[in-house]
This record gives sequence, C-alpha cells and structure tokens, in this order.
Amino acid sequence: MTESSPKISSKVALITGASSGIGEATARHLAANGYPVVLGARRTDRITSLARQIQEAGGQAFFQELDVTDLGSVQSFVASAEEHYGRVDVLINNAGVMPLSLMEDLRIDEWNQMIDVNLRGVLYGIACGHADHAQTRRWTYHQRGVGICSPGRSHRRRLLRNQVRGAGTVRGTSARKQEFACDSCQPWPHTQ
Repeated sequence: MTESSPKISSKVALITGASSGIGEATARHLAANGYPVVLGARRTDRITSLARQIQEAGGQAFFQELDVTDLGSVQSFVASAEEHYGRVDVLINNAGVMPLSLMEDLRIDEWNQMIDVNLRGVLYGIACGHADHAQTRRWTYHQRGVGICSPGRSHRRRLLRNQVRGAGTVRGTSARKQEFACDSCQPWPHTQ
C-alpha cells in the first residue's frame, strides 16, 4: 500500500472474496489488463500475497481485510478504495460460501452463515457502492452466478430485486444437489 494515490486511467475494480478461486483469478485477470484492483477477503495473508504478486507483475493492487457479513467492514472497504484510488467503478461481489450437507441434517447455523455471506453480503456491497454513485454516474455490478451489467438509474430497483431473487434461488436450489443435476456443462470454472 502506498501513501499517495496513484493516477488512474482505467476503471477501478473492487473484488470481495479475492483470496482464492474465482476472486483471485478475476483479480489477476483484471490487473493484467490494466485495471487497478482492490482486494477484500477475511484471509489477509492470502490477499497480502496476491496484492504483492500483482504489483510485482506491474499491476496496481490495494487490499483490505473484509468481512462481507459486517456492514461497517464493507463500508470501510469501499471508503478505503475511494480514498486510495479516488473512485470505484466496478464492484464484483464474489465472496460466497456453500457448506455441503444434506437438507435432512438441518444444519441451520450453516444456512444462516450462507444467507449472511451470500445474500446480506451482496446487499451490503450494493448498498455501499450504490450510496456514493447514485447521483453521479452509472456503475458496474457483478454477482457471481447471476450476471454482470451496467444499469441505468431507472433499472436499479428492478436489478436489486432480481439479483436477490436470483442469488437466493441459485444458492437455495444448489443445496438440493441430489435432486437437481446439471447435464449440459460443468457448473463452475476450473481455477487454481
């Protein structure tokens, strides 16, 4: 992390869940293509290492510990990114959990954790990103497994409703994997 804010000519991307898997791969890809990336995750050792690797490869990266289930943590993440880079253009809500168990096991604590991370975490990201940009510009939003878009003002309410419904449906039906099967393609990308 540097003391002064660098000059930015590309869109600044915030990535939650950036410490591994899709989040890490996305951060590496965007940084390699000139995006300054802001990495957020609970595992600070991993995002510290990732930020250093991106910087050593010539990219711009900033990191902060992030717990998407804590609104204050998400607010601080967005505010730190804006303070460091001067703006936020892209929010990639990638943080997610999917505990694997049978429905009849009734692991309600795991269900609550999944709702907190996969739904509330996404809503907190939207709320924090939206609050600063509602009056000034369009912004890009990505929810893993649902879609990516750049909505205009008139579509934001519908987008939020559909994203929550979509995210809840995707996560909810995934829990019943014994009854539902994907027979056309691998349902996730292979990452390191």
